[in-house]
Amino acid sequence: MADGGKTAADLGAWVCFEDECGRTLLRPPKARTWGRRGITPVVAVSGGPGGRVSIAGTVCHRLGHRSRLITALDDPIGGPMGKSPIA
Repeated sequence: MADGGKTAADLGAWVCFEDECGRTLLRPPKARTWGRRGITPVVAVSGGPGGRVSIAGTVCHRLGHRSRLITALDDPIGGPMGKSPIA
């Protein structure tokens, strides 16, 4: 609650929640399969080694308006990969 007992709805304010994470893509996902005992099967996986990716997102709410989701994806080596507001 804001000063004087007013809520965000009373003030007509936006309420926003933000979160971010970083992901390292050094190894492809594991692939598993069955094989005879003593013979290790070789399984090809798609997607080779990658780099690091940073992801951020914000969700905004305001009474009487549509909610908004704003995302950003960043590749530290190659620069920004793009920002996509979804309305």
